Amino acid sequence: MTNQERIAAAVAAQTQKLKPGSRLHYIAEDILLFAEGLPDAAAGIVADDLEAGTHTLKTCERCIADYAGKHRDGNVGVCPPKVVPELFREHFGLGEVADTPAPMPKKKINILDML
Repeated sequence: MTNQERIAAAVAAQTQKLKPGSRLHYIAEDILLFAEGLPDAAAGIVADDLEAGTHTLKTCERCIADYAGKHRDGNVGVCPPKVVPELFREHFGLGEVADTPAPMPKKKINILDML
């Protein structure tokens, strides 16, 4: 079973008793979308946390609610969808996404140019 499948199974186990359309149901969908783009090692961390019960749909919902509470617009808490993956990375302890520099184009070196 791959780490992605482990995440899907852990999320499915937590959503069995939820009504479709509940907040936690949408959090489950967010976790599955988040997990799609993870490298295998990071997906393994998420899968381990979900299976162990240290991170649940409720704890993930709480991190989004905390962010929304800090970013209020009037009486409404706001959490844009593009922020959710960043919140999940922090929540699961995955750290920042590393920006890898573009590889340098290879070119031939003429030894006479060095003289």
